[in-house]
Amino acid sequence: VILAGQYLRNLFEYYVERSNGYMIYPKYSTFQTGCDVQGGQALKDKVNLTLKATVPYSQEGIPMKDRVLVQEGRLQLIPGSCRFAYYLNLEPTGNYDSFQAPAGEVPLEKMREAPYLEIVNFSDFQMDSFSGHFGGEIRLAFLCDGEKRIPVTGGSINGSILDAQQNFVFSKETQVEQNFEGPAAVCLEGVNVAGSTEA
Repeated sequence: VILAGQYLRNLFEYYVERSNGYMIYPKYSTFQTGCDVQGGQALKDKVNLTLKATVPYSQEGIPMKDRVLVQEGRLQLIPGSCRFAYYLNLEPTGNYDSFQAPAGEVPLEKMREAPYLEIVNFSDFQMDSFSGHFGGEIRLAFLCDGEKRIPVTGGSINGSILDAQQNFVFSKETQVEQNFEGPAAVCLEGVNVAGSTEA
């Protein structure tokens, strides 16, 4: 499955949210500084994320600056408000709305050489930061069997980022969305697809 466009932000938000103090202090997340956010199982592309400052100060008066969150799959810091930073005995960083991920090395055309389902739009896409489960109902996608490219409406996908993250492949092409800059697409393996090929 090739996931493209705005849904890349939803996918990366799993790591951004699970890195925050408000998830770590109550033990909703097991992330700790230095841990491998992909569970040490990344066989292809590793996650890299930078938190981007869009205002000079947080609502609590914390100076905001760009900060590396994940580097080559390793968590570099635990961001958060004054409250949770105090609980965890960490430097308060403020909460970030914007983040950036670098592009991969594989062009989209290369991803499309094998049979694929490329999803352009969902009626609704959900990424659960607690369980890692993601899914959505397909509004528009293209199914390619290696020869024909068939438009698809209806159907759905669902999967777990805990299974998919070991085989992430990010596109060489990039995109700029509101509060997100990063790859234009990601190739996912181990995703369940339900539906038909009716155009």
